[in-house]
Amino acid sequence: MLLLPILIATTISVTSGRSVVPESSKASTKWRYIGCYTDKRPRDLTSYHKLTADRYGMSVSRCYDFCSGYNNLYMALQNGNECRCDNGFGRYGKEEESMCDEPCTKGSGDNGDGDEMCGGDWSNSVYQIRDKAATEITSGMMKLSSADRKLSFTALGDWGREGSHQRRVARRLADWSEQHKSAFTAAIGDNFYETGVYSVKDKKFQTTWKNVYTQKSLQHPWLVIEGNHDYYDGNAANQVKYGKTDSRWVMPSLYYSMHYSVGGQDVHFIFLDTDPIRQEAEYHQYKWFKNELSESKADWIIVMGHHPIASAGSHGKASSTASMYDNIRGELVKHRAALYICGHDHFLQHMVDSSGVVDYIISGSGAKRSTSTYPASLLNLKEKRINSKFLHRDYGFVGFEIEGKVIKVSYIDEDGHEVYSFSKVNPRATGPVIG
Repeated sequence: MLLLPILIATTISVTSGRSVVPESSKASTKWRYIGCYTDKRPRDLTSYHKLTADRYGMSVSRCYDFCSGYNNLYMALQNGNECRCDNGFGRYGKEEESMCDEPCTKGSGDNGDGDEMCGGDWSNSVYQIRDKAATEITSGMMKLSSADRKLSFTALGDWGREGSHQRRVARRLADWSEQHKSAFTAAIGDNFYETGVYSVKDKKFQTTWKNVYTQKSLQHPWLVIEGNHDYYDGNAANQVKYGKTDSRWVMPSLYYSMHYSVGGQDVHFIFLDTDPIRQEAEYHQYKWFKNELSESKADWIIVMGHHPIASAGSHGKASSTASMYDNIRGELVKHRAALYICGHDHFLQHMVDSSGVVDYIISGSGAKRSTSTYPASLLNLKEKRINSKFLHRDYGFVGFEIEGKVIKVSYIDEDGHEVYSFSKVNPRATGPVIG
């Protein structure tokens, strides 16, 4: 994760003779000024990764410190007091530099450079802060191939509540992982209740994760994405930052992909950051997701996120799943992804899409359980012709085994019982990719 080499921005003069390129950007090795760009709703760079000036004010360097925590490619300053981060920009076009002439908001006791500009009214001063987006797991982060013919892994969602049920599930997760030689655990969100972690030194990394999942079979990589609880209080970046301190916590960015080679096959895993998607159909992540799928030559495609496309639980009603269904489901079907794996609802469920192409797996009971019935969600499944094959309202996780053209999916409860399983032939091996 290298920063940019020395990049020197050129001062751009406007008719007033005032430079709108911040002085601090002229000789920085950390960022490169790109230009002034139009913003409107929906925002060009997501508001999910936003910092607003407080008593510390706003500056280019403060925006950089904030955005570099997410490992994003770009940062943008606006209206003198706002900073946003994303892996893309420019969807609304470029502006005259004179539109980005709002001085950065000073903090209390700030005697800094009063000529530093922080965008304008609905105009972004955009900077590049990395030489490459951190959206791919590399061989330097974990082993990406196996000499075995079979790939086994697990998915554990909503596991971040300490207690006896979490520890019971952890023991069964360890047993299954040892028996099946699991290559990794996919931690699919709500990793730390109730409000995520507040720094890389937050004690929850120890008390909720390391002290619970202690077995030898679980000392493999954990591939992490975040849930809504991990986002609370602006804490999302801290789990990304933690990955730089512990090699077992694999999280290069809030969304990313991985190609794993096993038995002569390429398994393409895509890990989504679904909290922004379900709220605002996040533009740049969605563009990246479509590109990952359209360019994939992999034998298998498996996608994971925290939020469901469909569910029988409290988060399965039409209003809750609309953005995920409208933006993600069609791409999965089009490119013949085998599975979409998620959590968020606190039970274990298996559903089959109306297309017959993709199966929906919910593994959301690593430490929480829901026993309620939700008629509105069941009606939504019926209207979308999504067939619920299995629902188990108890603690547990899901295990996966890929061998050749077949994947076996096993649902394991907190007592270690396989309460349900099914096998599926790879849809990319049985039909053409559309488009």
